[in-house]
Amino acid sequence: MNSSPPHPVLHMLGIMLAAISGVSAWVPGNIPSPELPMVSRGVAVDSNNRVDVIAFWHAVYLASEGYENRIHWTGNFSGNNGSTDGAFVDDIERRVNYFRAMAGLPGEVGVNTGSHVVIDPFDKFLPDPLTLKSTAAQNAALMMVRSSNPVITHDPPNSLVGWSTASWNGANKGNLAYGLFGPGAINEYLIERYSNNPADTEWNSLVGHRRWILNPAATDFATGDQPGNGTNLPPSNVLYVIQNASESQMPLFPKFISYPTAGYLPAPLNSPFWSLSRSGANFTSATVTVTDSNGALIPISNLRTNNTYGDPALIWDVSINAAIRSVAEDTRFNVVVTGITGVGVPSSYSYSVTLINPDQLVSSENEARFPGSSHVLNGPESSSPDATSVFTFIPLNGADSFQIGAFLRTNAPWKETAETGNLTKVIRSSVGAYPFILNPASFAGFGPLTGNAAFRLTFPTQFDPVTRLVPEQTFDIDRDIIPEGQVAAKALNYYRRNPFSIKGRELAGPIVPSTVAALSFQYRRGYMTPGSCLAVEMSPDGGTSWSVLGDTIQGLSTTKVDSQATTTTRALPVTGNPLRIRFRYFTTGGSIFVHQGAESFPTGIFIDEITTTNCSILEPRAVTTLAANTNQFLFNSASAGSPLLNGTEWEIRLRSQVGGTWFQYGPTKSIS
Repeated sequence: MNSSPPHPVLHMLGIMLAAISGVSAWVPGNIPSPELPMVSRGVAVDSNNRVDVIAFWHAVYLASEGYENRIHWTGNFSGNNGSTDGAFVDDIERRVNYFRAMAGLPGEVGVNTGSHVVIDPFDKFLPDPLTLKSTAAQNAALMMVRSSNPVITHDPPNSLVGWSTASWNGANKGNLAYGLFGPGAINEYLIERYSNNPADTEWNSLVGHRRWILNPAATDFATGDQPGNGTNLPPSNVLYVIQNASESQMPLFPKFISYPTAGYLPAPLNSPFWSLSRSGANFTSATVTVTDSNGALIPISNLRTNNTYGDPALIWDVSINAAIRSVAEDTRFNVVVTGITGVGVPSSYSYSVTLINPDQLVSSENEARFPGSSHVLNGPESSSPDATSVFTFIPLNGADSFQIGAFLRTNAPWKETAETGNLTKVIRSSVGAYPFILNPASFAGFGPLTGNAAFRLTFPTQFDPVTRLVPEQTFDIDRDIIPEGQVAAKALNYYRRNPFSIKGRELAGPIVPSTVAALSFQYRRGYMTPGSCLAVEMSPDGGTSWSVLGDTIQGLSTTKVDSQATTTTRALPVTGNPLRIRFRYFTTGGSIFVHQGAESFPTGIFIDEITTTNCSILEPRAVTTLAANTNQFLFNSASAGSPLLNGTEWEIRLRSQVGGTWFQYGPTKSIS
């Protein structure tokens, strides 16, 4: 639950005029070394450039993730409001500036700069004028949760535990978030409905939090945060958004500010409440039309105007198909607003919002606009052992650098078993405070799988204070798996190209049906409620998208566990690309068993003996890093990482680094 200041308190005395600046302290490719933090202000992005938006997400937005480990709150819930770490404050400042830059505003605001509180003539309570905004915000963040029944209000009564004139001022002049803190609260302020809870306040439906943060005149904010302590003391945030007169800097050229922001936008930041605001605009007679990329009308509802928070705004609700926060392909919506009035204000405004998956460089429509995004390698399909082959590619404009991975195709058998204690090929993608590898028989009354150890997935806690959800648990198998039918098809293609070669005659057999390629593993359910599930998932694009293999494994009941291990098999389809495999433990709702407080019980599910049949594996041998201005790669025994022997088959794959992040490899290029 959250709310925002109820009064249009913008101080315009002594306003300094300032043109919106495009100067940036961050540009694509300018990634600091690992020991240095990403800048938190002075950032800009071209929202009409898909690659730049992706780079901005990975370099700037994601630099503020993990903030829960950097808060280092020094307070307590019995009277010490405490303070938070400077790096955590930078996380918040960076997140605020990320959203402002995406909206076309200067990403240059400061947070906790030492600015003093704003005091209005009609305020009910007057703190010491030398009180810092940051102190008022921190006091208010604790005041919200210290009473037995938390009160979320901009006019807190003096009967609340922790009340003071400073905490009253912080609550009166700030956005308030209850259940979230840090950059997570900033996201909620912009999205206005972070969760699926339909219980919105007026401040949410009028997008007041968003409009204070995207106020073009704002230059100075302050934050107060506490990370909470379990479900009874949830986290909170107060973002002080009202400006002193000297802090308000009106842009020289007013502009329309939309959210979702115009251009490309990472889909997780989408909202069911869309808005458009502009200084001096009158939207009373305005109408809105939203269409998809095919020109079909998108239903909208609850069209409303508001002049209370920041600049005048037009707000509307979009239907569920436009409020999506996950996309497999780029999804564009076109917005046309007409009937706008106001001195010097255009009577209409049109823009497009294209929702993207920020982890996906390749989409069906962007290759023509951004050549190189499909990562295709061009070159010969066979080579002699002592030769050097030249492969070319179209470099992706905006990439930091490139890598070519050389993989040897092998049929060597493998099995991931927890008995080895070797996690080289098992990647635990989620973090939870419980043993990931252990002996299931160590629990009284619960037996083993095969051997003396197994991989375990269970819910560590009931509530994640960052996502406000039950924390999903996953682990991946770090292998590129090729179903045998895919191998046979490639062999047949080789034979068609080389019908008189010895290898070609050897490979000219019938194509093995892909259904014989399979993944198998053992599992044993501990305490799992019926709403707790294990899904085995595959990805044909390096982990960008996942689909479920076969049925999910559900919990038995609230009292039963498996009496023995079960071996199960999942068929692997031919996809044209190598497959990645992961195991995901999640809940569909209802009660759950968690490790916290039940350490001596076998909660969750135990997994072991993971292997495949009738599959090949791409065994990584070498990686070559290439500069951003390179468009070719030389393949030989040196770049392959091992001798090129007669009869072997290799795959080389290209990937790009964007925003300091290496993306998934593109399609394989076979070399016999």
